[in-house]
Amino acid sequence: MHRTTTSLLLTAAPAVVAGLLVLAICNVGRGVWLVQGVAIVMMIGLAFGLARMPRALASSRFVIMAGLGLALCAWPLVGVVDGPARWLRLGGLSLYVAPVVAPAMLAAAARAHRRGRRAETVAISMLAGLALVLAAQPDLAQVLAVAVPAAVIAGRARQGWLPRLFVFAALAAAAGLAAWRDVPLAPVDHVERVFRVAWAWGIPAGLGVAAAALLFTFGLAARLARVDRSLAVVAAYYVVLFVLSLTDLTPAPLIGFGAGHLLGFGVLLGSVGTCAGASDRAPRNII
Repeated sequence: MHRTTTSLLLTAAPAVVAGLLVLAICNVGRGVWLVQGVAIVMMIGLAFGLARMPRALASSRFVIMAGLGLALCAWPLVGVVDGPARWLRLGGLSLYVAPVVAPAMLAAAARAHRRGRRAETVAISMLAGLALVLAAQPDLAQVLAVAVPAAVIAGRARQGWLPRLFVFAALAAAAGLAAWRDVPLAPVDHVERVFRVAWAWGIPAGLGVAAAALLFTFGLAARLARVDRSLAVVAAYYVVLFVLSLTDLTPAPLIGFGAGHLLGFGVLLGSVGTCAGASDRAPRNII
């Protein structure tokens, strides 16, 4: 379990280092450095802490994660805000909720086939619900990032054509609603524009940040597949966000400033670590 979590954490190293490089290039203030540093420490703590989740709790982790995740994503919709309702306000700080919730939900849903058709039905339905909640915020980037792997998970599910058609229709509706209602935000250099900033600084910096994104996504897919082949689809979530960040639509995961993606990666690794721990006695070809 610890070996798996450590191995997965190492996949984040290139992106985290590239993010620190961008912060240095942008000459951000002490507060930005503090938030990013605390988020990195919390990511590591979540990864190892959640990996120790008791098996009794882990067995129902998808329902727990899905319920809490949907509630957290929907919570900003309750208040009256100007612009998109994407953040939980924590005093003077704002936490971007979707990237905290989505990766772990996708990972748990990807493994639902191991628990039977009923679990698969719940899993793909929850992903459709998540996409619709994100569309209501609205958050086009997150909807698309969730919809791509969710469509793959639903397509692989051992369900009849009707349940899968329902999920595909819900994902398409969410994408359409989000695109129609999306409110573009002014991009920030060290958040959404990290690739542009790096290339503007110099070719070595640009190549370094681009390479970090590629190493992160390919490394994550490969190491998730070693735990369970079905988990590799989660890497598509990050691929979509990296591509969309090139258009200034969303932060680059783990590279752009912000606690959301770092905490979400920690939750993802904690969930995957629990899977690995529960599989210690499984045949070696599963690990």
